Amino acid sequence: MKSIFSIISLLTATILYGQQYRYWEQNSQFYARNFSTTLDGGFIVSGYATTQFGQNNYVISFVCYSDSSGQHHWENLYTNFTDTFSFETVAQLPDSSFIVGGKQFNPITNQLGGALLKLDSQGNEIWKKSISDSSGAEIVISDFFIDTDTSFFLVSTKTGSSEGNLIMQMDTSGNILWQKSFEASGVEKIEFNAIKQAADKSIFIAGTLISGSDQAGVLMRLDSLGNLLWIKKNAYPNSNFTDLLIDNNHLFCRNSTTNFGDVILSSFDYNGNALWSRKVWEVDVTSFPLDLSRRELSFDLDSNIIAHCSNYSYSIFSRFSREGNHLDAFAGLGVSQGIEFYPSGSCALLMSGPAMGLKSLELYNRHFAVTRFESFNSLPNQCFWGYQIQHSQISDSTTSISVIPSSNYTVSTAMMENVSAFLSIDNSCVDFIGNVNEMVNNDFEISPNPSNDKVQLIINAGGKLPSIGYLMDALGNEVMHFEINSSEKIVDVSGVKTGIYWMKIGEASKKLVIL
Repeated sequence: MKSIFSIISLLTATILYGQQYRYWEQNSQFYARNFSTTLDGGFIVSGYATTQFGQNNYVISFVCYSDSSGQHHWENLYTNFTDTFSFETVAQLPDSSFIVGGKQFNPITNQLGGALLKLDSQGNEIWKKSISDSSGAEIVISDFFIDTDTSFFLVSTKTGSSEGNLIMQMDTSGNILWQKSFEASGVEKIEFNAIKQAADKSIFIAGTLISGSDQAGVLMRLDSLGNLLWIKKNAYPNSNFTDLLIDNNHLFCRNSTTNFGDVILSSFDYNGNALWSRKVWEVDVTSFPLDLSRRELSFDLDSNIIAHCSNYSYSIFSRFSREGNHLDAFAGLGVSQGIEFYPSGSCALLMSGPAMGLKSLELYNRHFAVTRFESFNSLPNQCFWGYQIQHSQISDSTTSISVIPSSNYTVSTAMMENVSAFLSIDNSCVDFIGNVNEMVNNDFEISPNPSNDKVQLIINAGGKLPSIGYLMDALGNEVMHFEINSSEKIVDVSGVKTGIYWMKIGEASKKLVIL
């Protein structure tokens, strides 16, 4: 009998490339939110988990570090005994210390606010702070930019219906150097999602302008002291700028629209004028929406842009040139959270999940995993495969808007209680949950799945039965085909090599099957 472990096991931890480390705990749901490569060639991950102690549920925020060979060194886990607590972003300072940001309720001030934590390179606490104002609204720190070895920038947004945002420069002791907020007449709120700094020290911010049921992507440029140079909104309907890259007088934005399935990569000049836009969507998710939450853009070593998106079953990583030409792509099991490149050309991927089974976030986020590739297109195991995406050129433009600056945020000492570490680590590629029905498609069902011998297909054609079915590898190459003569078909797969495959019946959408 083929064991599940033989299907999902990877190379041992002594091999640098192709590693995948899965972090989990039996009674917790994990939400890895951000990660970053480190100066020593390792990586650090931040996020939160919901876990149960006795009869009570708690939110635990975590930061964990692994070295260049993937060996885990330390993790810090915190609670403040409320449900409003998460680490959303992490960055490393030039002295190898770490800054972690997110949201929290601070019992010391009895206020909701942004969470800030500084750790040294070994994970020891240096300081803990919160950022709040008089509104009592929840504040989420969404991105950092490290300016020098003595200061950094952050952006944050009030959540819910409250209007408000914040850009702040702080020194590495957690003191405010300057801060700015911006409001617009007739606009419900402006959200800040990403921040970058140009060579001339000017600052670029990407975000979203929300007015009733309408929204538009927003780009903003400030000088080094936070004075507004210009702000423009995007013309594409229901746009949302979730991330930003800058390089050689060009801006690159990831636009996750609320239009069904639209993920757009756009380029602008340093004056906010549109240069080109490409709409990218994944062929097999037309019947299931993409996850539109923030997904970071990345440059490879040749300054090509990597964009990624997810449909809660698997994710697609696509590479584009600076001119907007599509180069290549691959897919992988799990919900993509980030991709980072090392000076050697290798890259690391952060995935929530990855899991096979029911499309349920309650089950799906039982763990997260980091995989390291030798290069962008070197796929180390069955959980990743080459992919062909559809993409098209679209027209885009921006228009200037007016905003009013303000500033009324304060920084306070925060309470975050350290709790005992409970992360477990293995080298698995995938977590098996239950029966695998990954595609939203009722044309046919597969059982058992996984299978070690034969599978039964129940075909719900509703009319004429398809005459033939296919088993295909991860690249879409035919492994075998079989005739169909009834709505219930037994397929002998005992001679097929262990792995993850696609099953296709007639013109129906494909379904993942483990053999």
